[in-house]
Amino acid sequence: MLMIREEQMAVFEQAAVSNFASRVYEHLQTFFPEHCQNLQADQVRAVIRFGLERAEHYQLVSERDVYLYVSLMFLLGSYFDEDPQLPWVTERLKEQAPETANTRMAPVYDQAMTLLDSMIGPENEYLRQTLGMLQQSQVFESLPDAPSFGHRLLLLLQALAPQKYQVLGDSILRDLVRHGYGAAKQHGLTTERGAMIYLSLAFLLGSGFDRDLLYPWAAEVLANPALADPAQKGEALYAAARKHLAKCPPGCSRRADLTEALEMRPAKPYRRIVEEPD
Repeated sequence: MLMIREEQMAVFEQAAVSNFASRVYEHLQTFFPEHCQNLQADQVRAVIRFGLERAEHYQLVSERDVYLYVSLMFLLGSYFDEDPQLPWVTERLKEQAPETANTRMAPVYDQAMTLLDSMIGPENEYLRQTLGMLQQSQVFESLPDAPSFGHRLLLLLQALAPQKYQVLGDSILRDLVRHGYGAAKQHGLTTERGAMIYLSLAFLLGSGFDRDLLYPWAAEVLANPALADPAQKGEALYAAARKHLAKCPPGCSRRADLTEALEMRPAKPYRRIVEEPD
């Protein structure tokens, strides 16, 4: 009888995971080409590794579920499972027992697709409007008077993406404003304009954009010791955002094709060592 030592099994499993990650990379090149072109290959692979780690955290084991999870990272931001804009995600991921992990991501993905259709448009038409407004610096100065800065931040979000604002609602976006305002201050963005810039990007790219491997330019600006002046740092962040989002808008321009491709992924454990015939 052929005996395989634990060390050999570990090597085989590592090879299986590496092979799977390569297939995910090809999937991302197909459906998120702008992201892959604007990131270096090792940066894309780092995003995939992070996605595998997060999937492992939620005990997601099937190929389909991991593909769904990583795709949602590119659609909603790598930290979509912690985003105040999507409070239902963690609940949905935790509400089923681990033994049903092969099917847990499908309802999360379906709900996210329904939200995206209504928030940014089936063909990304609302998203393009938002990106166009964000490119105009006067969007931060043209807001009406409000009783507090918090109210002005809500008015800003409503101006940038009225459809998304309506879908998410005041309660969720108030949570985002509180989270974003506090995070902006921690990064030294203490001017009103700096907070507006930060919150706009959190609204558009996900609340974890400042540490998201998909948007390394944000972390680079925010961690730059040469940008000690709050106003200067805010403008540097805004300039970087305008430059990079013009080349690489968030999301996917082929969501229907993406969903069709994801439905074809097998519901088998991606760490399987012996390939089973289809």
